[in-house]
Amino acid sequence: MTPDDARSLIHTTASLEAIGVPASRVRAMAAAGDLVVVHRGRYVRWDDWDAAFPESRHLLTVVAADSVRRSEGSPFAFASAAVVHGLPLFRHRAGAPHIC
Repeated sequence: MTPDDARSLIHTTASLEAIGVPASRVRAMAAAGDLVVVHRGRYVRWDDWDAAFPESRHLLTVVAADSVRRSEGSPFAFASAAVVHGLPLFRHRAGAPHIC
């Protein structure tokens, strides 16, 4: 999965409302597990999340975090930088994105 692929799978409340899903329904879908919260206000459909490898899941959280960053001067580091560059992560347990 590339960062562009990840961007295409990430939804916001606004993008879901644009296709007819009201904000209250978005919250209910997240609570029910139909949507996975990958960052504040950023969601991935459960089917897409479930089909993703661990590296791709981490990339989804990194891309979601990048979409709300206020500073362009803070690069991603460690495993987060690796997934952005398409490097494999052997036995990595993804956590929060690493930002310097």
